[in-house]
Amino acid sequence: MSNDLRASWNRLCDSLKESADYIFDPELGVDASEQAEGLRHHLRMLYWAIDRAIENTDPDHPELGWVYPSKVGQDNPDGVLRVVISHQEPGIENWIALGGCPQGAITYRWNNADGTPVPSLRLMPVSDIDGCLHPDTPRISTDDRAAIDAERRRHALRRFLR
Repeated sequence: MSNDLRASWNRLCDSLKESADYIFDPELGVDASEQAEGLRHHLRMLYWAIDRAIENTDPDHPELGWVYPSKVGQDNPDGVLRVVISHQEPGIENWIALGGCPQGAITYRWNNADGTPVPSLRLMPVSDIDGCLHPDTPRISTDDRAAIDAERRRHALRRFLR
């Protein structure tokens, strides 16, 4: 292996080790099964990134295929996934927009759980949401959301309108 290639490999491995330090941080107060799930999630995201960034990089001929299911939302610093389902933009990353629909269905699935975790739901005015979020919940501006939505539309059009 060339020195440059070896150095790149070592940086990748070091980065993975550093990111795992977060999973094993004793201040999170998670048990071994939650740590194992964190590592599995990490590896799924690594697989997803390799598949999308290295193996399937031809925008003119994208390869659409099955992706190993994983959580896509952002965890909060306390390790809890909180999602807002709302007609109105709440200013956080984990927002499921209702698109004007008055009703719908949502599925919550978990793998390799030791128990049967039950999600909790609360109905509240949008103005009360901030009081229920972790103080370090990732925020997103209206402009950033618009840019993300525009990029998603471009990708969908490029994929399906050939």
